This record gives sequence, structure tokens and C-alpha cells, in this order.
Amino acid sequence: MHTKSKSETHILVLSKGEEVVSKIISYCKRRNLKSAWINGIGAISEVELALYDLSSKKYHNKKLSEPLELLSLTGNVAMLKGEQVAHLHIILSNNHMFAFGGHLVSACVSATCEIRLEEIDIPLERRHSDEIGLNLII
Repeated sequence: MHTKSKSETHILVLSKGEEVVSKIISYCKRRNLKSAWINGIGAISEVELALYDLSSKKYHNKKLSEPLELLSLTGNVAMLKGEQVAHLHIILSNNHMFAFGGHLVSACVSATCEIRLEEIDIPLERRHSDEIGLNLII
């Protein structure tokens, strides 16, 4: 991975084989970034997606092992119990050019992943909501 930054904007360029979510979190920890907004594009494989079922309060996960175009990565970084956490959603396209997506659990870069991380000065903090069953921004 190599990075560039100016003021509050950070550009992360992940290389083939790097895991997306862990690289975002490790970068934020190294730079002590506590609140950020994220968007990105690229190509990935070995991805795990999740969809949250509000009635059961459980995630349904699906793993895919194929080359996929990362059409859109969006989300944020916030604090949860003193640690940075990423909440990321992703839209992907397969070799038939069908788009699909969900909550990103993990993904391995297959070619490149170019991420814009915008540090924000609004403190984002998550706390667990018993009603919803998720860690929501308060």
C-alpha cells in the first residue's frame, strides 16, 4: 500500500493481495483518525458480504471467490469503545456485468483499490442499540 495526504484528505492505494477493511483500519489507527468518510473503486476477489436482517437481528453472510469489479465502496470510520471501526458498503460487478452488493466484511484486492478517505472534524461514535441490534452512530 502507498498513501498520499493533504490536509484532511487521504488517498490509499491498495495493492494486489491486500485486505481492504484491515488496511483502512490500520491506516486510521496509525494516523489517529477517529472520524472519516470513505469512497473507493478498484478490483477485488475473495470477498465476504453481509446483509442485516432486522427481524432476526442477525447478519447473513456470503463469500465469493471470483474476480469482481469494485464499482463503489462507501462508508465511514467511527469510534466504538475507544477503537476505530469501519462501516462499509460495496457495489460489485461480475463477469456478466451484473451489479450486486451489501455490507463489506472483507475483500482481497485483485488488481488495485483506490480509496479516498476524508477525515472529518465531527466526532463519530458508535453505541449498541438494543432496539436495532447494531452499533449505531450516536
